Amino acid sequence: MRYLLPILLITCLFSNSIKLSEKKLYPNFWFDSAGLLYTNLIVENISNKTIKYIKIKIEAVNRVGDKVYPDLGGKNVRFTGPFKPNKKNKFEFSSSTYYDAYDVIDGLNVNVVSITYMDNTTDVDINESIYLKNNLKEVNKSALIWGLVGGILLGLSF
Repeated sequence: MRYLLPILLITCLFSNSIKLSEKKLYPNFWFDSAGLLYTNLIVENISNKTIKYIKIKIEAVNRVGDKVYPDLGGKNVRFTGPFKPNKKNKFEFSSSTYYDAYDVIDGLNVNVVSITYMDNTTDVDINESIYLKNNLKEVNKSALIWGLVGGILLGLSF
C-alpha cells in the first residue's frame, strides 16, 4: 500500500498532456446551410513538450444519447501545431463532416485520439474528452438580451 501512492501520483502527473474546454459565450457548435459541422474548442497543452499534431474524434449524439452518423466526411480532425507547453489555443473549425439531420443533434462527444510531439514521439494513451452541449439557443438569447440592454443604454444617452 505504501508504494501505491507514489505510483498514483506519477500516473496523475504524466497521464494527461492536453486539456479540452469550451469557449464561453460562444456556440459550442453549429451547422451551415449545407449541414457542415463547425465547432468552437479550446485546446491547452499542459505537457512540458511542444505538440506537433493533435488528432481528435467527434461523435454527434441526439437528445436520447444515440449516435448520429454523418452523411459525408469523417469524424476525425487533425490540428497542426506547433502548440507550445502551457498555452491555450482557441479553435473555430469545420470538421469536414456533413449531417443531413443536423437539427436532431443535441451534443458532441470530442475525444483526443493521439498527440504527436515535435520530437516525433506519439502518445495514444490519452484520457481527455469533452461533451459539447448544443447551446446555440442560450447563446442567441444572451446576444438578444445584451443587444437590448445596449440599445436601451444607447437610447438613454440621447
